[in-house]
Amino acid sequence: MGTIIIGTHRSLVNGAGLHLNCLPVLSLQAQRLVGHWRAPRPGRAVCSWLVGVACLFGILICSLWLFAKPRVALPESAINLGPGTPGQVLEALVPIENRGWAPLKFSLSASCGGCTVLEPKTGRIWPGSTLRVRVGVALGAEGTRRDVLIKMTSNDPRPAETTFRVVAECPAPVIASPPRVHFGVISVADAPSKVVRVTNATGESIVGSVEWECASPDFTITTKAENADDPGFVVAVQPALARGRHEAVLRLRYPAQNRSVDVPISVEIAGKIRVAPETITVQADRATGEPVDATVLVWRSDGEPLGKLVATEAPPELIIEERTTTGKSGRRLTVRPRSLREFSYPVHVRLRFESEEESVSFTINPLRSG
Repeated sequence: MGTIIIGTHRSLVNGAGLHLNCLPVLSLQAQRLVGHWRAPRPGRAVCSWLVGVACLFGILICSLWLFAKPRVALPESAINLGPGTPGQVLEALVPIENRGWAPLKFSLSASCGGCTVLEPKTGRIWPGSTLRVRVGVALGAEGTRRDVLIKMTSNDPRPAETTFRVVAECPAPVIASPPRVHFGVISVADAPSKVVRVTNATGESIVGSVEWECASPDFTITTKAENADDPGFVVAVQPALARGRHEAVLRLRYPAQNRSVDVPISVEIAGKIRVAPETITVQADRATGEPVDATVLVWRSDGEPLGKLVATEAPPELIIEERTTTGKSGRRLTVRPRSLREFSYPVHVRLRFESEEESVSFTINPLRSG
């Protein structure tokens, strides 16, 4: 077959000794060759390779579809919405992330009525995506705190239920710390005291701007200046109070914001002679059926010697014996009923000691053996 020359320069053609009138014939032969050309067909090896790749890809897709699971990720710490005013609704966007390989289907619910906004409550999150849920909490009265638990149920198998917390606070203009003063049980001679600190919503001391009022004569109230080491109001128990429970209310007024706060005060005066326990239980031995002895300790709180037991106000079916002393200020008593059949109701026992004006009492609750 002859050589095909297409688009040859004129000087090259003349230099080769060819005539220009032969170019149309050669061009025609090139067109015929191009018209009969076909692309080579792929071999069997290439076809098998393509089929294998397609099968592997299909198996991978099916495996992901069948065995892939979603994985939910929630905030680990509580979400603080910050302080607000009564009735205000504080909101935040809480991120929920799907770190798995399958779509995450979820539903949300709140633990209390304080959560007024929760959108969306249900939905779907695609793998690698994050959805921000709108959560809102309505604040209550001054000095209250909302702690809302949000529960999420999803198709994540580990676990199917997860939770996160949202907190919001409505601080009071006047904050007393501690909010209640309880001195516990003390003797007549004791006169303990405690300091009540007063701050505003930001934690700054406002003792110098607060007025106080306490109508009870059982307690004394004094003011410690703000430049002191521990500024506040000192609440002290008056000495030589009568035995029993004494209660009062310390009212703190903040004129700058027309607010006030009440601090309850309480104390229990027990006297010099103490008894422990104040209530005992006498039972029968399960093996023999005989009453089991109970022990009562009596002592003076001031450490002075306690006189001998001289009188007992108790039912005749009850035996009270003085066994040993617990130091110079105490006595150990053994209490035993003669029979549980006749002694099946609560009994109050009063004890009197030599050279003591006070008396002490305790209660016995007998029980039958099972």
